[in-house]
Amino acid sequence: MSFDVFVQTFENGGAGVADAEVIRALLAPYVRGNETRRLYTTDGTAELFGWDRLSSGFMVNHAGGREIWDVLVRVAKAARPTIMPIGCPVAVTSSDDIAPARTAWQRPRGGERPRLVGLDQ
Repeated sequence: MSFDVFVQTFENGGAGVADAEVIRALLAPYVRGNETRRLYTTDGTAELFGWDRLSSGFMVNHAGGREIWDVLVRVAKAARPTIMPIGCPVAVTSSDDIAPARTAWQRPRGGERPRLVGLDQ
């Protein structure tokens, strides 16, 4: 596959900060390369972008094989980022990461970032 897969943590309706050391420890056995990093599994490879800033998320593309998806799910279970393959359903590994059904984006004022709020608030 050649589509982009974004992996990012969210908190309180906005971008969150992930535990980069946990993510790095889980990805490191599969990473090769200095300039262009790639993940190598027993049945395929994927390009990896964002190695130097894992706490703000990362992206993989050109993912081949099934094992790369297992690696991404292990990362998501340990560090709780959301897996977002473009054009496909979003994947979370904890029901705690799913927004309540009655939520909406609140428009920002004065340069603030949009945030997700409960409609009952």
